[in-house]
Order: sequence, then structure tokens, then C-alpha cells
Amino acid sequence: MKFILMGMTIITFLCFFYSSKTIKLYKKQIWELNSRITEKEDYNTYFTQIKDTIYYSEIQYNNQPVKDQFCYFGKHSNDNFMLSSFIDKKNVLFFSIPQNVCYSCIQSITQMLEIIFPNYEISNNVVFISQNIEDRFKENLEGKVVMTTSEPIISFRSDFLNESLYFFILDETMEVKHLHFFDKSNISRTNVYLKAVSDIILSHKISYLTNSQKPTK
Repeated sequence: MKFILMGMTIITFLCFFYSSKTIKLYKKQIWELNSRITEKEDYNTYFTQIKDTIYYSEIQYNNQPVKDQFCYFGKHSNDNFMLSSFIDKKNVLFFSIPQNVCYSCIQSITQMLEIIFPNYEISNNVVFISQNIEDRFKENLEGKVVMTTSEPIISFRSDFLNESLYFFILDETMEVKHLHFFDKSNISRTNVYLKAVSDIILSHKISYLTNSQKPTK
């Protein structure tokens, strides 16, 4: 009888110990699951807000007048010209690049440009612009000479937008047309955009960079 009681006591203890351990493990798993759900919700909310900002801004800043200013290609700051004279009754697709270049993003974009805009590297109908890009990129950014502006062509109210890659068309009206922000979480969206605006750009006579403005490959 004594041994039976001892055995039952041990069994009860082991069951309690196992149950307690199982409950703790279960609580840990629940906590981790809740944490992952919360993180995912925060992640989704964050990127949803970014997308909302992007899509709203594309509408908000469309048709905004652009301030005329001095510009130059590459490192030729002495050969500057007015932006309005460069447009000169042709449609130009501008690709605006911030100081902190996302190089992998640039590569993704240039791969699309190579297919949609033949000879985009030397065409003045497709222009890479920046106000403060590093000198090492000015003469050759993925095969393209960069136009430097004296101030941002579009001044956004959001720092996030000011640090983003974006496209827009500019013609003799000097107003922003077809503004489009690059979203690396949805690259195909930019591909669709470039195909859509290609007819507008390629319908005009294409001009080319001079020999002094061509990049050295």
C-alpha cells in the first residue's frame, strides 16, 4: 500500500510538472504568435501608408508649374543652360534621383528603360536629373550622363518623397505631367508606366547628347 501511494504521488507530481511545462510552452508560443501578428500588421500598415502617400502625391503634384532654372550635364558646370531652353517644344521624360542613390533600384529601372526606350543613354528625351548626386555618378550613371539642377524641380512637402526616385514628363508648358514614383515593392507598376508614356515621348523627334556630354563606358 505504501508503495502504491508513493507511486501515485510520483505520477501526480510528474503529471503536474508536465502540465505546467506544457502550459508555459503554450503561453510562449501564443506570445510569439501574437508578436508576429502585431509586427505583420505594423509592417502592412507602414507600407500601406507609404503607398497611399505615393498614389495621393502623384495626383496632388500633377500639373504643378516648374520653376525655370540653370542646369548642366555631367561635370560641365560652365556649360549651363536654362531648363526652358532645353525643353524647346519637345516632351522630355525626367528621372529624378536623390543624393542617396538606391543603386539596385537604378539598375532595375535601367533594365526597363533599355527595352522600352532604345538608345535612352544618349537620348535627350530621357534625362536623369539630380540636384546633389555625387560627382562620381554625374558622368556615368548606368551609362547615362546626369543633368544637375540648381534646385529641386519639384519641391515636395514630405522628406520621404524628396528622397524617392520618381519620373515625370515636362514639355513647353513647364508643368509636371504624368508624375510617377518608383515603388521597389511593386516594380511592375513602373514598367507599366514607362510603356504607357513611351508613346508620348517617342512621338517627338529624338535629340541626342553631344560628344562632350556622352559618358565614357
